[in-house]
Amino acid sequence: MIKVKKQYTVSELGKRNNNEDNFGYVHGTTFVVCDGVGGSNMGEVASELTVKTFIDAFNKNPNADASDVLKLAEFNISDHIVKHPNLEGMATTLTFSQIKDNGVYLAWVGDSRIYQFRGGEIIFQTADHSWVNEALRSGIITPSEAINHPKSNIITRAIQGSQKPTKVDSCLLTNIKKGDIFLHCTDGVLESWTNEDLSALFLSLKEPEAIIAKIRLECLQNSKDNFTAIIYQIEDTNLANTNKVTPLNVFDTIPIKGSMNNTFPISPIPQKSSKNKKFVILASLVVLAIIPTTIFLTSLYFNYKENETDKIKNESGLRKEKNEPNPDALQNNSAKDQIKNSTVSPTREESNLPATNLPNIKETKPESKISQTVPPTEKTNNNENSKKQDPAEKNKKKSTKPKIIFSGKKVKEEAI
Repeated sequence: MIKVKKQYTVSELGKRNNNEDNFGYVHGTTFVVCDGVGGSNMGEVASELTVKTFIDAFNKNPNADASDVLKLAEFNISDHIVKHPNLEGMATTLTFSQIKDNGVYLAWVGDSRIYQFRGGEIIFQTADHSWVNEALRSGIITPSEAINHPKSNIITRAIQGSQKPTKVDSCLLTNIKKGDIFLHCTDGVLESWTNEDLSALFLSLKEPEAIIAKIRLECLQNSKDNFTAIIYQIEDTNLANTNKVTPLNVFDTIPIKGSMNNTFPISPIPQKSSKNKKFVILASLVVLAIIPTTIFLTSLYFNYKENETDKIKNESGLRKEKNEPNPDALQNNSAKDQIKNSTVSPTREESNLPATNLPNIKETKPESKISQTVPPTEKTNNNENSKKQDPAEKNKKKSTKPKIIFSGKKVKEEAI
């Protein structure tokens, strides 16, 4: 069982006129931070609705699935837009964590992040759903180009409503030790803190309260955007050191603003779907089946040709032994005799006879028949053989209920 010390929070305007960030938590169990998107379209409403939806859902059912709660949050946003059409276009990011008996369950959408620190070292970090991160992963840009990229504010996933559904990434962290500190933060915090700076901060300061105070001071000076953070520390755990991140155990790289050297391996990268794997396996089996079949049919064809050629040669040899004339040769000889016996009249210049007395003789060319090396039956057999080959080619194809805390003014405190 995992126990959590008291959590600490901060949420400020930065250099903005309004704060679109929202957060909420159930002491010691559930934590949510959202960054509203939309500006004049009231992104703070979307973030507030999402925070409330996740807190309420997991407080009622601790075993709820993040994907199902996401759909409920999207429905609530769409329903609010129907009642208030002027809010069309509002959206929000999400970071969510829940303390379970066997680990810490995380879920996230967009570029807000969750970190796990141990002795100043980043043990885990969520992967941003942003244009820059996905372009980096795809090789479109380099890590040096990703730093302070002009498109760094573009996110590829956000909670916008049922009309524009999105996906949530989730995982269960089981490598949890006493003293580990978790940080939820919006991108306004990351304007002032690089991964290298955060590691140094968590290494130098051991108490979460001191850490959150330092983060606030730095962001007040340097962050233009709203900034929000929640920090909580693991007080005790009975979990074994499994060093696992489930369901995936793979790595990604996130560009860190302000430093070319601050890239950190994180989890997870979505793997290829099982449908794609099945397709690749099926295609491989088809190719493996076609290749030997093609080789076998080709060898049959050439063997047949060779046998027919030998047969013709044998027949010719028999005729010579019996002194029997070759029918084709006889036809050729008769054609030659016709040529020899035919008389051709001289031209008008060569003859003294008048042109009218010239015999009307037309020069005829004998029809020569070239002996075929393959008898007529070969074409039939070849056609049948090709027909047999066609199908192969076609086949290629706790006991007391804790108090819920919300950051938004519009959400009333409720006793659970």
